[in-house]
Amino acid sequence: MLFLESKNKGEIYSSKFEGAVMASVQKSLDRQMPNWEETLKNTTGSSSDNWQTPADKNTGASGSAELTETDKFAQDFFQKYLLLRNGRSDNEITDAEKQSLIVSMLTEAPFTEPIQSYKLLDLNIITSESKIAIKNYGNALGKIMVDNSIPKSEHELVIFEKAFNDDNPDELKNLDPIIGKYQDSLIELLKTPVPENAARSHLQLVTAMEFMVKSTSGFKLMFTDPIKALGYARFYPQSVNTFVDAYKKLRAYFISQNISFDKSESGFVFMNML
Repeated sequence: MLFLESKNKGEIYSSKFEGAVMASVQKSLDRQMPNWEETLKNTTGSSSDNWQTPADKNTGASGSAELTETDKFAQDFFQKYLLLRNGRSDNEITDAEKQSLIVSMLTEAPFTEPIQSYKLLDLNIITSESKIAIKNYGNALGKIMVDNSIPKSEHELVIFEKAFNDDNPDELKNLDPIIGKYQDSLIELLKTPVPENAARSHLQLVTAMEFMVKSTSGFKLMFTDPIKALGYARFYPQSVNTFVDAYKKLRAYFISQNISFDKSESGFVFMNML
């Protein structure tokens, strides 16, 4: 699994991602209202009655349903900007204050939280705790990891960083095969026969993979809806940590059951992933 290559760097990349979102949000503000600072400088009062963003003009009868999270963020920002500016005798706001306003709003924004979709009832739990059943389970886990690896692929976080640094949305298409492999892993984990005593740890593994699919898919929104992208990406480190914790529990389970795997078996790969 590619994400395991950066299990100790999740917070570092999360910080980089937030910095990239900051820059993308600034670009989005410019797209919402070209020359917005000049436009707002000539706006009287603290409401948006005297100006419209492209998002305002395109809202139509359906209201805010057509707005992206970044559209909503931009509109809210413009309102707060006006309130802050109108509280000054010189009607001026410094670049540092503008940055501080964006940062505080990013901190306060109601971002997407990871939602666990699957329960124990969704797993293929078997009652047998025989050594054969447990060993088959370990080999099945190893096979999932082997079958869904992409040896020559760049890490998803590296792909994201390249896309941002080069300002190239097409680079994000390279995430598609990675997301596909994570999705395939999730499907196969749900189908795998799981001994009852390993079920809760297996569910944690499923949850981690589900979160990984969602958070990595969120990277692709970077250029179209960076606020929503940040909402998904913020639980990328949590996805990695949840997977690692589940892995350690399952590894301990196999050891406690005196299950070992030959190098030729897929279970050996699973037991030696970390």
